[in-house]
Amino acid sequence: MAMVRKMGRAKAGTEAPARTEAVHGAAVAQLAYEFYELRGREDGHDVEDWLKAEVIVLQRAANGHLSQAHWRRL
Repeated sequence: MAMVRKMGRAKAGTEAPARTEAVHGAAVAQLAYEFYELRGREDGHDVEDWLKAEVIVLQRAANGHLSQAHWRRL
């Protein structure tokens, strides 16, 4: 039996978990790509770039520096 999660409207000033994950995922992807470009598009460092970007995005989120509005351009 498949589990269905009901997601109501988020309270003012908060984001629904799925929406937050999407924003964080997009931020991680963007930052990892920037690392790739800064390295001169050298292949073979994708996992390293992704994990490094993930740490930075999670730190920004924990410090309140990552919001939906901040990453709207993604």
